[in-house]
Amino acid sequence: MLQPIVVGLDGSRESVAAADWAAREALRRGLPLRLIHAWEGPPEPAESTGEVRS
Repeated sequence: MLQPIVVGLDGSRESVAAADWAAREALRRGLPLRLIHAWEGPPEPAESTGEVRS
């Protein structure tokens, strides 16, 4: 089984450049390419203390 070239993407210019390099390298070597996308989810809601401010 051929091991893929794996590259992570997070939306930055650097990650897009890395994906471009990885795609060219995968073609050159005749290997599969796997792109992994990462993102930060929404923040966790703050826990309520029950205090009411006026």
